[in-house]
Amino acid sequence: MPAFAVGKAAAGGCDVAQGEWVYDEAARPWYAEEECPYIQPQLTCQAHGRPDTAYQHWRWQPRGCSLPSFNATLMLEMLRGKRMLFVGDSLNRGQYVSLVCLLHRSIPESSKSMETFDSLTVFRAKNYNATIEFYWAPFLAESNSDDAVVHRIADRIVRGTSIEKHAKFWKGADILVFNSYLWWMTGQKMKILQGSFEDKSKDIVEMETEEAYGMVLNAVVKWVENNMNPRNSRVFFVTMSPTHTRSKDWGDDSDGNCYNQTTPIRDLSYWGPGTSKGLMRVIGEVFSTSKVPVGIVNITQLSEYRKDAHTQIYKKQWNPLTPEQIANPKSYADCTHWCLPGLQDTWNELLYSKLSAPTQIPMHPSAMQSLAVAVVALLASAAPFFPVAGAQGGEAAAAFAVGAAPEGCEVGEGEWVYDEAARPWYAEEACPYIPPEMTCQAHGRPDSSYQHWRWQPRGCSLPSFNATVMLEMLRGKRMLFVGDSLLRGQYISLLCLLHRSIPDASKSFETVNSLSIFRAKNYDATIEFYWAPMLAESNSDDGVAHEDRVIRGAAMNKHSNFWKGADVLVFNSYLWWITDSKIQILRGADDDMSKDIVEMESSEAYRLVLHQVTRWVDQNVDPKNARVFFVTASPTHDGCHKQTTPASAADGDAASATTSRRMQQVAGEVLASSPSRVPVGVVNVTAMSVPRRDAHTQTYREQWGTAAAATAATAARQSPEEVAADCTHWCVPGVPDAWNELLYWKLFFPVRDQAI
Repeated sequence: MPAFAVGKAAAGGCDVAQGEWVYDEAARPWYAEEECPYIQPQLTCQAHGRPDTAYQHWRWQPRGCSLPSFNATLMLEMLRGKRMLFVGDSLNRGQYVSLVCLLHRSIPESSKSMETFDSLTVFRAKNYNATIEFYWAPFLAESNSDDAVVHRIADRIVRGTSIEKHAKFWKGADILVFNSYLWWMTGQKMKILQGSFEDKSKDIVEMETEEAYGMVLNAVVKWVENNMNPRNSRVFFVTMSPTHTRSKDWGDDSDGNCYNQTTPIRDLSYWGPGTSKGLMRVIGEVFSTSKVPVGIVNITQLSEYRKDAHTQIYKKQWNPLTPEQIANPKSYADCTHWCLPGLQDTWNELLYSKLSAPTQIPMHPSAMQSLAVAVVALLASAAPFFPVAGAQGGEAAAAFAVGAAPEGCEVGEGEWVYDEAARPWYAEEACPYIPPEMTCQAHGRPDSSYQHWRWQPRGCSLPSFNATVMLEMLRGKRMLFVGDSLLRGQYISLLCLLHRSIPDASKSFETVNSLSIFRAKNYDATIEFYWAPMLAESNSDDGVAHEDRVIRGAAMNKHSNFWKGADVLVFNSYLWWITDSKIQILRGADDDMSKDIVEMESSEAYRLVLHQVTRWVDQNVDPKNARVFFVTASPTHDGCHKQTTPASAADGDAASATTSRRMQQVAGEVLASSPSRVPVGVVNVTAMSVPRRDAHTQTYREQWGTAAAATAATAARQSPEEVAADCTHWCVPGVPDAWNELLYWKLFFPVRDQAI
């Protein structure tokens, strides 16, 4: 198996270079131009006035097979601790930038950077200890065009097979992606320097371009054989990128070029005259002799069709336009380079398929499932202390599990570590699903340190949350959160953690009464939240107006009708039970004219309802293909206003955290003693949340009753801010993200739950 491969393609495979472009607004583009800050101005077509966007929406569909969907997190996991280097010209740089755009949204802002040193550009993914780099060497060998900025030289000269000047920068790369073609297209002959550029008298000879091209590629092959270990590294060569400079070539009678072209060429036999089949043949001949396999990323034929995808005139112009050019835009149209997002994202899909499998993946119903297994296998390998998933001690592995947690690791015990490099996972303003009652920064919170704390369990580590693994495991599934506003906060947090891995056109969010539904269309998955603060039917079941609290015994059919069919169920119920020592129970229906209401100890009523939930789970959930979780109590913190740091052990009572030990005890007893054949995983967020007095929304949220708060403040001789401070709910991003890390850990690496 080649290095970095996560599976083998079927024998024979298919040729991904043969196929057609399919218009697909739902799945393309992978990102928006304005969302990627790394695109150079010569490739930002929308920013420079291009009136159409259709060129962004075409998806390449090979004939008889499918490309695996590009998986940013899998790619980053493969690159963990590695160095990936692109070497070539401006077209290879465009592909490099495309890859950075495809990946960067999966990396926290504080964990990524890009800088340029002369010919070398380095993008760092710090939380993966990985770099993705580009090195300017348009001929691969030394030439008089090696300056990364000033290289517009009409008289191009290559210094024979001398590559040492460049190759010293290539050493140590784990993945090398070469290209070299455009700069060779000067004519039938190429000038070759037989000495040094420093020699006063230069010995320059002319050589047939194909012969010189083969000579340089052979030098590259020799370097690869001497410097690359195929057991832990990979080498690729990207074939030539076509130009579209004469519209007559594709049957257009006008005297035009790529300017104003808005659709691909439909003639599948089209091969432009500007693309040299002779140089293409040289590529095949040279690399087929290499002792170290060189993967050919054949982007030529599929790119031949894309006359519409060039930058045309919609780019930064390096020289002022003349009146003649302005009058005739096609005269300065760039029909060589490509807009981003666009065609070069597809080049990276091909590269990704070559990297993750030696040959292309044939179309088969289980193709995506196989990729999901590969993703999860990579996840398991990233956490070597987790045993391999499967039966242990005669027990069948839980649904979705890829391994078991290590013995003695209780993730609920540990400490908060300040980590600006790794937290937050996302920016508040980057997640459109956060309701205004949780957007603390938007409502004026002056500090952001509450976002930067990372939970570190004692004696073990949590596997890094992996959005694409989560989405792959939810492919074709339904995940449902059921509970109150605190669980809704966790639900929103999960959407924020996941949504950047889904193209904008493939996701939607809607709320219908008590049910909120997030759809990841390209995964055929839904992640939902259902409002049921007491789990049983109550007079607080309205998703908006829900003040008084009377529950209808253990009746839950009204709610549970919505729970059926969920593959992952996440329950919580706690906050709404904390009223008094007693709670009112309705022993009839809400619409009874005469209501029979009795009082019961709150803890016993809580027990009654939880028993009813476990019975429902036992009767309606199949443990072979579904999972059920219960999230424990979220603490409150009296006096949280203006708190900016977590409480430490030395603070003692200063944490002012309030939870009901009795209610926690009841939940633990019910879940531990339940005869249900369906295990309920306990996501114990209580202990870890107790120190986080700093992470509540405080007054930095949309306020619903400021006048009443001011009146109460006067009566209590407190400031209105102290009374109005919400010390129950949490800012997002923040603590709920850590809850989802625990849920993720429980889902993929289950452990026998200890008592709550």
